[in-house]
Amino acid sequence: MKPILYIFLLTFFVNVALAQPNKLKVSPDGRYLIYADSKKPFFWLGDTAWELFHRLNREEADEYLENRAKKGFTVIQAVVWAELVTKGDENAYGQKPFIGDDFSKPNEAYFKHVDYIVNKAQSLGLYIALLPVWGDKFNKKWGAGPEISQPNLAYLYGQFLGNRYKTNNIIWVLGGDRNPETPIHFEFIKQLARGIREGSESGQLISYHPSGNSTSATFFHNESWLDFNMTQSGHGKKDYPNFLYMMSCYQLQPTKPTLDAEPRYEDIPVRFWEMKLPNDWTKNPTAIPDTTFKFGWFDEYDIRRAGYWSILAGACGHTYGHNSIWQMWEEKHEAVIPVKCTWKQALDKPGAIQMGLMRKFFESFAWNRMIPNQTLLITHWIDCGEYTIASGDKNKKFVAVYSSAGKEFTINTQYLDGKNLKIKWFDPRKGEFFDEKVIIKPLQQSFTPPYKGTDWALLIEAI
Repeated sequence: MKPILYIFLLTFFVNVALAQPNKLKVSPDGRYLIYADSKKPFFWLGDTAWELFHRLNREEADEYLENRAKKGFTVIQAVVWAELVTKGDENAYGQKPFIGDDFSKPNEAYFKHVDYIVNKAQSLGLYIALLPVWGDKFNKKWGAGPEISQPNLAYLYGQFLGNRYKTNNIIWVLGGDRNPETPIHFEFIKQLARGIREGSESGQLISYHPSGNSTSATFFHNESWLDFNMTQSGHGKKDYPNFLYMMSCYQLQPTKPTLDAEPRYEDIPVRFWEMKLPNDWTKNPTAIPDTTFKFGWFDEYDIRRAGYWSILAGACGHTYGHNSIWQMWEEKHEAVIPVKCTWKQALDKPGAIQMGLMRKFFESFAWNRMIPNQTLLITHWIDCGEYTIASGDKNKKFVAVYSSAGKEFTINTQYLDGKNLKIKWFDPRKGEFFDEKVIIKPLQQSFTPPYKGTDWALLIEAI
């Protein structure tokens, strides 16, 4: 066989293999997600691209998805009927989700664009966490709406979506930054879930994306349709202890996986809803005076801290977000929240890169066997912004620790089953292990991170 032909056929078969759907399930112990065929752990590393279907054309979607796949993301969170209204809620090709804004009449042209992006993501090994509607479409507490108050329409829409995407790498997410507040809201969600289950023939997972500072467990933990919980720890405080949500959900029965599906975004103003902005700020949203942002901006350190905190507290993964990317902002659009750059310029921001490095750290050991265990820490920092958090292997073969401020801590090493310990530090900024050494296991051991004043992760393995 000629080399060029061989390479072509190899590429073809690899692409075909990548394009095959690989459904996810909840692990037998209810703590994390697994691939249905191989039973291997699935590490959720999500990106919030809420306006992906609405604002990007196919070439732009390709660029975005390929960038995220290369960085190690595994899940893209996007909304079919999105929040932002531009030119009557039309997508990049001038199509609206529904004919005449009738919830019972999906627009085939619009959904062909959704099809294209879903299939492109699948070809790259990505999963789409697909929200049928944003929350303002069933609970118009704020936003554009319109509010749909007929649960029977939610059922039909869910059935349509479930059937259309039942063979794709889809994870269903209901809600959309809203909590249910009335019986009709609850019934809307119930019927939407029922429709998806019937349409997809119960072959895909379903969760719920709540409002800020809340968790789906508060409203739906005991519902049979809810496969795993989502939290939105939100954008209100740099030192917000998002790990408390994970710890709380970890204790619930029945056991279900959980994750922070919307923590603080990179390059979003802290408490942005309290800003007093100039009347014409949308004309140049990147040039607002710094004095406007009373609490500053979230940066990559804030992003890392939320990620390591939540996973070591028991999460099955984590979601990243960037303020320019969630709204897919560029100059031709009005910004919803002040931004620092366009969505394309934001693709390679430090936080996005470091989330892939975080996945590298956890997948270097059996992260799915971790059990959150603060009793491993004999001494540590508990101040919110400098919190040290630990998790231990249920088989007592390793301990992972994250020191969010680079301060000393002491570990009860007797937890580990082995005579010797292999110790190595991990730099969350560069994604590198270093200073590896082996010691005889003591009763306890104190550790000082390589450099103070910033975050470090530590892996201790029994050998």
